[in-house]
Amino acid sequence: MPLVNDRQFQMRVSEDFLEAIDGWRRTQPDIPARSEAIRRLVELGLEKSAAKLGVGAGPVAEQVAPRGSRK
Repeated sequence: MPLVNDRQFQMRVSEDFLEAIDGWRRTQPDIPARSEAIRRLVELGLEKSAAKLGVGAGPVAEQVAPRGSRK
């Protein structure tokens, strides 16, 4: 059951992209669904970006500066 604040998001991807996602998720102990695997990978990317930018603690998505706003 989705959370109240969850929103549906759709995107088109190549077969190679899906194969890469499926390969990654098979390496995870719980073998997440594709959507969960994509959420985890995006979170990892956001965390890495936040670390590179030197932003502090808190929700990663709120900390990563939007493109063009960095000085």
